[in-house]
Amino acid sequence: MKRFPVIKIPLCLSVLGCFFLLTAGGCTDDSGPFMEKSEEKEVNFVLRIPAPDLPVTRSMDGWKEYEVKEVIVLAFTIDASQHEWFACYKVPAAVTMSAGSPYTAEFRVALDSDTDYNLAILANPGESLKAQLASFSATDSKAVVLEALKYALPAGTDKWPADGSGTYTPVPMYGESGKITIQPEMTVEHIVLTRMLARIDVSVDLGNNPVHTFRLSAVHLCNYNTVGYIAPGTVAPYVPGSPGKQEGSALALRYPVTGATTSTAAYTGEIYTFEAARAAENSLSTSPCLIIEGYFDGETSACFYRVDFVYDGNPAGSGGTAGTYMPLLRNTLYQVEVTAANRAGYKTLEEALNSYGVNTNDRLKYQTISYNPGDISDMMFDDQYMLGTNAQSGYFDLNPAGETGRTFVIYTNYPTGYEVLTSPSWISAITGSTGAGTQTFTLTAGQNTGATREGELILAAGRLRYTVLFRQ
Repeated sequence: MKRFPVIKIPLCLSVLGCFFLLTAGGCTDDSGPFMEKSEEKEVNFVLRIPAPDLPVTRSMDGWKEYEVKEVIVLAFTIDASQHEWFACYKVPAAVTMSAGSPYTAEFRVALDSDTDYNLAILANPGESLKAQLASFSATDSKAVVLEALKYALPAGTDKWPADGSGTYTPVPMYGESGKITIQPEMTVEHIVLTRMLARIDVSVDLGNNPVHTFRLSAVHLCNYNTVGYIAPGTVAPYVPGSPGKQEGSALALRYPVTGATTSTAAYTGEIYTFEAARAAENSLSTSPCLIIEGYFDGETSACFYRVDFVYDGNPAGSGGTAGTYMPLLRNTLYQVEVTAANRAGYKTLEEALNSYGVNTNDRLKYQTISYNPGDISDMMFDDQYMLGTNAQSGYFDLNPAGETGRTFVIYTNYPTGYEVLTSPSWISAITGSTGAGTQTFTLTAGQNTGATREGELILAAGRLRYTVLFRQ
């Protein structure tokens, strides 16, 4: 069972060195766009990338999935009618990452003081997106700007670069400050970054003495999008009208698995994809899905199974009804676990892809769990199952004047859920679960006028034991 310490990782962004001048000037003034103004003052930023340290076996391990290599600050002025208009963009000279729970990215830029802004943060935006910024003017609203900022896979790139050879591209992220008034040397530290991609992990656990064996050899991603908005929209998923969808078996992305055994295997931290709408019964032929490739009962020829993204029988907290299709959402982890192989799959990838509408569980039994890592800031795992909460490094502080509405979140992928071994008597009830997924509780606690009181919450899921210390 592992927790991870905070480490410091300095990052330099300029190809000319760490200490270059800002590549974009100040905000719009009477001299024209992007001209420096004398009242500009340095502002400190501490961005948060909330995420647990997850077990991964491929190249996007540790801090890489949360890494911020480059930042662009978009400043939008706010008029008397609360409309937001593009003012300028800034690129800081350097960013310093701190890995932990949450991860943070720190930098400084100069902005007009005593000015009301909504600041939008583009992290790891990519060259094509950066090239669009010079075309915006003060007549462009925030909605117009963000609608134009789409990220597309570069020409000739078929999958997100995150392979086992160590090649990877940092995930683009987005965050906003909301309305703030710039003051000299102020620190902005409430902005939370959201990744624009979904991550898909696949594992095999047939248990002890399975009736049939299955050796995972590859995972195929089918009917996927290659274009997405860097900023989230008012609806989810937020998909462009032309998402660059790649349909059919000929365009399926193959992710080979090495080192798999007959009963357990995992493919994690390499499959990243853009947001996509949930499947519908009349569109299954072109809906995003996985094809699992492997060897059934020791056969010498591989077979193929279609896996759709479907809410399982215990979708607590996931926003879906059991048996319905899932959308692929940004900043969300999808964990697909194969739990039984009942008979051989299809002989070809094409046959498996066209098996939509067929009861796939008749051949291969699996479950899919999804959760937003932004909800879980502290996680423990035992190389197979995870158990975590939104506590900060094992602590959860409550208001001494009385707590009436703090949200406490628990997540596990253990099949039968978690149980509560002990809980403080002076907070509202936190109960166990009966299956994998997310549980959310609204906590209440009475006023405490004396010395700080503490109480332990101990959770158990399989072999995992997780302790949270509540303090008030």
